[in-house]
Amino acid sequence: MHQDFFNTNRNNFMEAISGGVAVIASYTAMQRAGDAAQPFEQEANFWYLTGIESPDWWLIIDGSRHKSWLVAPEVSDMHQVFEGSLTAEQAKQTSGVEDVLNNSEAFDMLRDLARKHSVAYTLGDPVGLEHFNFHMNPTAKSMWQRLERTFTRVQDCRQELSVLRAIKQPEEIAAIKKVIDLTIGAFTDIKQRLDEFNYEYEIEAEFGYYFRRKGAKGHDYDPIVAFGKNACTLHYSENDSRLRKGNLLLLDVGARHHGYAADITRTYAYGTPTKYQQEVHTAVDTAHHEIVKLI
Repeated sequence: MHQDFFNTNRNNFMEAISGGVAVIASYTAMQRAGDAAQPFEQEANFWYLTGIESPDWWLIIDGSRHKSWLVAPEVSDMHQVFEGSLTAEQAKQTSGVEDVLNNSEAFDMLRDLARKHSVAYTLGDPVGLEHFNFHMNPTAKSMWQRLERTFTRVQDCRQELSVLRAIKQPEEIAAIKKVIDLTIGAFTDIKQRLDEFNYEYEIEAEFGYYFRRKGAKGHDYDPIVAFGKNACTLHYSENDSRLRKGNLLLLDVGARHHGYAADITRTYAYGTPTKYQQEVHTAVDTAHHEIVKLI
């Protein structure tokens, strides 16, 4: 995406919060094991406003002055040698934000803004995730607590951002179409060669290889390659069972690139389908097309 896209998004967001102050934090990297981090995925709202895909950056917005600042993370010399980091100039070029602050300058600015604004907007905790067995990335909560110590009141701005992000711009529609077409290409390729695969993980690997070879970042979510009874587990992700002729294979896979994703599910017969399998497939296919007509 060009920086004009992110400039427009920030301008629209400033209007949505009526010229107020907002501080949005990117995700931080999370440990995988030892000295290795999990593959990094950016917080979607932060990316929407900046285009930056690196961890530990902030965005400060003062809508009353129609001004934005980026805050760069403190990077150790060791990290710089081993991992490298996004430079201030690269961040400016990507986001269209003209000024980059260090942490000390950012804290001074927040204190100054708090003298003029009693309310600061930031991202609140997502709702509806209590049933999932994982921990949230801590940056949103940490930022909320930091702002509570500086401003009179902190307000969640996820609703304002959700309304903006729900209306897709031409660049976004093009990006979504691209990853959908790429995912369809992978499905078509694998369907044509289905008899070549002996294990679920071989199909998972083939999807990943196809996505990367075509320029996508990879899978948007853990792919579901579920053979037979494994498909009864809705988010099955082990993907290690052997394929055997005469049963069905469920594939739920989607490519991801620059924050946009596809999500496609198909069920294929592995080998020659039985009469009953054909009847069920026909019934589901008919229902699907009738429902599409109603949309």
